[in-house]
Amino acid sequence: MARVYTKNRFCAGLRYSTRIYVGDYAADNSMAALAGASEGVPRLGVCRMDVDDLGQSFVSGYECAAESDPVKRQHFVTLSRTAAFSRQMSLFFKGYINPILSGEFEHCRALQVAVVYSGGDDVFLVGAWTDVLEGARRIREALRRYTCGALTISAGIGIYGDHFPIRQAASLTAGLEDEAKKEWKRMAKQMEQLGILTEIDMAAFAGYCQAYARWKEAEEFITQHGTIVKTPSGYWQQVPQVSIAQTYLKIMNKFCEQFGLTPSARSRIVTDNGDDKESDAMELLLIKGGGG
Repeated sequence: MARVYTKNRFCAGLRYSTRIYVGDYAADNSMAALAGASEGVPRLGVCRMDVDDLGQSFVSGYECAAESDPVKRQHFVTLSRTAAFSRQMSLFFKGYINPILSGEFEHCRALQVAVVYSGGDDVFLVGAWTDVLEGARRIREALRRYTCGALTISAGIGIYGDHFPIRQAASLTAGLEDEAKKEWKRMAKQMEQLGILTEIDMAAFAGYCQAYARWKEAEEFITQHGTIVKTPSGYWQQVPQVSIAQTYLKIMNKFCEQFGLTPSARSRIVTDNGDDKESDAMELLLIKGGGG
């Protein structure tokens, strides 16, 4: 008896088959063509993404945190629910990734990118650098809707020439992803507690984390190799990482000012902590000059 499989297609009746989902969207297989499709400077974008704290979600995602009884707390932690969770995550990254990038889901244009790998909770994209950025945004937004905001995803994105080795680019962007995650975890919780980071600010804060990762990468290169290099013709010149570090430091500072992450900016931010300031006479005196 023959066993029939179909890839990303559904067949029933006399053409019954086992359906296999594969994230294999590719606008083009040429790195030069993908880079040339970029808006502005023709560069190749490389993106590595993975879901944040997915292991912890599997371990304690179904626990009833409000229950003090250990048995009742684990009531919904079952093998069937964990298996269903795993299947649904696999479905997103293997079955939905193609229509997300092709624009079928949002009825928008197809992106000039190619999926190198998508499965489990990981995505690896290459393509026109402007479309790689848009692809990362689409995937993040689609996952947020898919999980009702319960899960988030982080990304490391690098921009390179079309002849830059993909293997090396993948390694570099994986490092950026790790650094961005560390900075996110370090800062996000404190900022939420201060009331200066909300859901609508997440994209801007993600930009800060990416800028931090790029700045740190450039600074580590400078520490290891120095700020100048001797050219084949015998001249000494400054390494590009110096200007890269300076550029991303400026970007970080702009984000810091927006989020109140510097002493001067923090002094200008008045956060809403839920208290009724109108009933506080001293607050009225300090903020409104005693008017009321």
